[in-house]
Amino acid sequence: MMFPNCRALARGALVSAATLALALAACAPAGQPARPAATTVVQATAPATGSAAAAAPTSPPGPSAGAAPVKVQVALQGAASDAGVFVGMEAGYYHEAGIEVEPVIVRQLPDMLPMLFSGQVQAAGVGINGGTLNAVGRQAGFKLVADKGSTTPGHGFLAWVVRKDLVDSGRFRADGDLRGLTFAMTPPLEATQSMVAFQRLLASQNLRLEDVDVKPLPFGEMPAAYAGGAIDSSFLLEPLVSAGVQNGLIVRWRGVDEIYPNLPLGLMAYATRFTESQPDVARAFMVAYVRAVRLYLDAMDHGRNRDTVIAALTHNTDVKDPAVYERMVPTGLDPDGHIAADALAASIDYYRTAGALTEPVDVATAVDNRWVDHAREQLGPYQP
Repeated sequence: MMFPNCRALARGALVSAATLALALAACAPAGQPARPAATTVVQATAPATGSAAAAAPTSPPGPSAGAAPVKVQVALQGAASDAGVFVGMEAGYYHEAGIEVEPVIVRQLPDMLPMLFSGQVQAAGVGINGGTLNAVGRQAGFKLVADKGSTTPGHGFLAWVVRKDLVDSGRFRADGDLRGLTFAMTPPLEATQSMVAFQRLLASQNLRLEDVDVKPLPFGEMPAAYAGGAIDSSFLLEPLVSAGVQNGLIVRWRGVDEIYPNLPLGLMAYATRFTESQPDVARAFMVAYVRAVRLYLDAMDHGRNRDTVIAALTHNTDVKDPAVYERMVPTGLDPDGHIAADALAASIDYYRTAGALTEPVDVATAVDNRWVDHAREQLGPYQP
């Protein structure tokens, strides 16, 4: 569904609520009323041929070679950061592993957590925020297991943007000119990864939060606010960044990968009952996931199999126009699936200081690296 007050800005980009929320996840509210999840089933295709198939590992296939595929339900938002699932489906990687992936499209990130608790899904692409981390601290039936969208260098898909007329007039010429501006931030202000990155930006300029007029505003409402002059600057997600630049409303000042490299915005989670009851399937799923992430990075960063990967994304995500992928900065994904532990630990510290955490949590209790470690052992190091 297109946001009604940003149609003009996003025309041609086919941006939906799920895409704007990203995967990532960067700014999902810590808690919202649950909504019924819409379910979309996409069957895995036959194994890929040609150069994509050549990337197949030499490790044994899935949990039970020759048996009927094991169904794995995965809660996703339908965003480009879900590439590890969607690209792997289209390339046949999960099929080769003996897995049939059933994507369950969930428009509100907080709704994914009860689905993990209850066993309705075995895996999910969750947002990093106070609500997710509090649930981890309560040992609520899941672990964070892999990267699903982070600001790896060169992947500033979350970017700092400034209203173009402020740059043209000379009001904004350098980072320090942020002082006194109205900066839009997705709510809840104290419990999002955007605020974590913003605090680092402020510190780099010897500014405090009170030196800026922070205005809570969802991503989907920011384009109209820029058009009306209600906000001066913000962090904004692709494809809205490239659409706003194309339409002359904003200037992309710098990617958040420059402000806070490797900041995790979204992560893959496994339900505990899944890993305990089907560990072989969990391992096979992660091998396929990391293979797909590498295929995605090959395409977006190095131009290999680019048409194939973009076709997989347009088929399965909410950005349906292939031309948009040529304009936007791609989502960052770690080629081994590893979660940036130091950055996640710093985020946890921030949320604790801000009062957003009510449960004891640290990286050791939140993250289970067994699955990505196994995938790297099977696939070897990534060769860009």
